[in-house]
Amino acid sequence: MEQPAGLRLAVICLLSGIGMGIWLAGPFRQVPQPQAATPAVAHASDLNPTPTQWKHGADKQAEPLLALLRQSPDDPSLLAEIGKIYYQARQFPTAAKYYEDSIRVNPDAVVLVKLGGAYHFGGDDDRAISAWNHALRLDPNNPMHCST
Repeated sequence: MEQPAGLRLAVICLLSGIGMGIWLAGPFRQVPQPQAATPAVAHASDLNPTPTQWKHGADKQAEPLLALLRQSPDDPSLLAEIGKIYYQARQFPTAAKYYEDSIRVNPDAVVLVKLGGAYHFGGDDDRAISAWNHALRLDPNNPMHCST
């Protein structure tokens, strides 16, 4: 029995969409890593790390970069990368310190935007606005100015 053209088109679109989804997701798929057994019940402290736990995690993650920084103390990329680690760990004053050091060595609009974010989330909106304005003066067409 002949199927209507609309149904055939719908099936083709559905299969194409599934295929594209698999194709696009392929490079981003993560290979599962073996993990130790986890308790069946999660504790609230596991779900909401304390500031001390955030800081400890950032310190541990930054350790190898800090070792490199001792060899190249004025490397703006390295300073900004360490700032990023502390920013992501919500250690905004520490992140700001590394971003400031990076800017001191090499004024960069993208790093200034991130510095502004660190100031803002650290509660200092005046300094945040100043950093963002400085970024705009350095590179008024940079799309990074719209995000932190």
